[in-house]
Amino acid sequence: MTRSLLALSAIAAAHLAASASGIGNTALATNQRTRTTVFVLARGVSLSESDANAIDHGLRQAMATDLQLNVSDWNRLLLSFSARIPSAALERATTAQSEGLALLQQRDYRAAQISLQHAASLLEQHLAHAPKRQLAEIQLALALVAARLGQHDRADQLLRALLTWRPHLDGGAQLPLPRDLRQRLRHIRQQLARSATFPLEVISSPAGARVYVDGSFVGETPTRIALHPGRHYVAVKRRGFLKQLVAAQVAERDDNRLRVTLTRLDQYLLVDRALEQARIAVGKPQLPTRVTDLRSVLFIDQAVFVRPQLRGNTTRLRADLYDLHSGRQLASASAILDGTPQGDRNAYAALAAALYAQAGVARTPKGHFRSTTKPFYRRWWFWAATAAVVGGAALTAGLWPRDRGCTGSADRPCLVIKN
Repeated sequence: MTRSLLALSAIAAAHLAASASGIGNTALATNQRTRTTVFVLARGVSLSESDANAIDHGLRQAMATDLQLNVSDWNRLLLSFSARIPSAALERATTAQSEGLALLQQRDYRAAQISLQHAASLLEQHLAHAPKRQLAEIQLALALVAARLGQHDRADQLLRALLTWRPHLDGGAQLPLPRDLRQRLRHIRQQLARSATFPLEVISSPAGARVYVDGSFVGETPTRIALHPGRHYVAVKRRGFLKQLVAAQVAERDDNRLRVTLTRLDQYLLVDRALEQARIAVGKPQLPTRVTDLRSVLFIDQAVFVRPQLRGNTTRLRADLYDLHSGRQLASASAILDGTPQGDRNAYAALAAALYAQAGVARTPKGHFRSTTKPFYRRWWFWAATAAVVGGAALTAGLWPRDRGCTGSADRPCLVIKN
């Protein structure tokens, strides 16, 4: 009987810990979360692609605070399910980087150089999907290896090339830099800051693509930016097209030009046709089959369709949440952006909260979502009964007489209770 009471007490304590930590039904595994995305239906509205992307990104960020949702960018989902993201090569690069850093710590500089060069080569082959911070860390490690091998000119070349496109990078916890290399970094950074800049013009086909230079957004094609001479990483993105990332060499002249031709994704045509139908059907209680087919193309459960309306300097957003399994409308809400689409986080948070409140989900003060129906272990009567059981178990344990015949052993000792 005592064992049963103690077991029940342990179960109650586990439920209490889960409830207090906010885990329970809230923190679900990724594959258990509701897969969802956002579609901004901006065609026919004089809204730039940059503003449409900002609305998409802002609302997805607000929705991502819900631990029951797995929120993704639909364009990235399309790339992933089209097998266009070289996951295996990126994993090999990460493994080679880890091996190279381990060899560097062991002072096996020759072997470290080979592993790090292999990692850098793999990332350079897949620039469009390579994490730029990871590439910068590998290049910095190669500069450190060159310095330790006595190849000081080579180390300076690597540092100059790195700081040309990543001027604020420094050593971190993964790669602490010695004092001499920090001094070289500071000296080369100061030299680059004093050097002249030269223009680079970026042109794409089709036009209107977003351009990122060295990880920073600079405008939409055609665009022009002033850069220090040397190698720079230029990413050109447009929805429905494969992202292009080019290592552009900027020379000391005024006619540097980069032309990029974007390749349309075949699967995008399916999404585009579905969104054409969505522009007509969104707002109604039921979506047609052609729109709900987005579920099988992108492997998602729900979708939020946003219809922006421009009135003077004001942007009004009308959002509709749909279940793509049944095609049923779950919620509808609206918000007015206070300022540019890039900066109004409060409007996106309010819009996400309104949508999921209507769908039967309430936001907690911590920013998570929970069911409006309380589970049994959050009811007052459960804890009253639990308190009685725990109290009874403690009293029983205190009064229960010790078995004088218990011999015990090293792995199963006797429980001695003193009255």
